Amino acid sequence: MKRSEIKRKTPLRPAASITKTPKPPKGPKSHRCKNKSCRGPYLKDPKQPWVEWCSVECGTALALLKLANQKAKEKRQDRAETKAKLAEYETIPQLKARLQTVFNTFIRLRDDAYPCICCGKWPKGDGALHGGQWDACHWKGRGAHDHLRFNEDNVHKGLKDCNKYGHTDYRGGLIKRIGLERVLALESEHAVVKWDRDWLRERISHYQRRVRELKKEIENV
Repeated sequence: MKRSEIKRKTPLRPAASITKTPKPPKGPKSHRCKNKSCRGPYLKDPKQPWVEWCSVECGTALALLKLANQKAKEKRQDRAETKAKLAEYETIPQLKARLQTVFNTFIRLRDDAYPCICCGKWPKGDGALHGGQWDACHWKGRGAHDHLRFNEDNVHKGLKDCNKYGHTDYRGGLIKRIGLERVLALESEHAVVKWDRDWLRERISHYQRRVRELKKEIENV
């Protein structure tokens, strides 16, 4: 049995008769001027695709800004190179002085929530945390016990008057703060220390980082 052919009611158009509607040509794309004080629209010249400004005035302003940024970058690089060179020739006393400054700041921040280690009191009025009425007080003085200069158990926040005119009861406050065992360990420590530049630089970086961390913690309280 033969199958009968199915005739289409509408015959297919030949391929040649199918025509696509052409898309209209795109116009030139508008751009924004890179000059922040202008930001006006402009059309790029195909022959100068690198141009990012709408007028000669804006082009001049961008060129001057680029020049100023380049000079500022070179100045920062020069300062960094000079700082690195000076650091190479920094003496042990200079490094110790730098470390002492950042270490003292760390101590005052670390003990922010505590009263004076010597008298157990808070200053009258508003005592400034940095300087002001507070000092980083050494239990064993730096002169006779230089090896304990940067020992965190040996240094605590105290009132300037207590530090200047003599400790009222530093030892008693120290025992309450860190315990008798650690106080006795401090008092029996008689090591001779030989300061090393690399160690001092490493400690400076360490306490600079700790100062930043403590400042953030205090701000977020």
